[in-house]
Amino acid sequence: MEMSEQERNQILLDKYFYYEVFRMRESFFAFKHRLWDSLLVDFLVHVRILHEFFYGSKIGEKKKRAHADNYIEGYKVDVPFKDFEEHWNRQMNDYTFHLSFFRVEGINREYKYRFYSIDDFYKHFGNLVIEFLNKLPEDYKVGSKLKELLEILKEEIE
Repeated sequence: MEMSEQERNQILLDKYFYYEVFRMRESFFAFKHRLWDSLLVDFLVHVRILHEFFYGSKIGEKKKRAHADNYIEGYKVDVPFKDFEEHWNRQMNDYTFHLSFFRVEGINREYKYRFYSIDDFYKHFGNLVIEFLNKLPEDYKVGSKLKELLEILKEEIE
């Protein structure tokens, strides 16, 4: 028997969305406690997935991926400042996905884009999750771990 769109969406929220936020939190706090190595990349991979969830769209090719507007009709996140995408993508790529001199020189070198600390990333995406979960229809929250996640994030971020 084929599952309904509601059932599919519920599974994605309860299992996979929850996992991405949980892993973002776990790697953030491990990183803050100086367990460096792969934690920065781990943290930013989950931030990048959440970025696509919130800033992406279900239109066109991306309709196979889940986005916030699959759960809240017309949901749209405003970018925090002009050229956000350019700055954000540049830094994400320099941090994690390229062999760049940024990794060697860090913030001591002057860059033409705004530098984000991991605290900035965590606070920004944590606030997006809080806003999203507050607006999420109740039928998605019933029997899931999302209410607990919302309370944890509120304590940590607000």
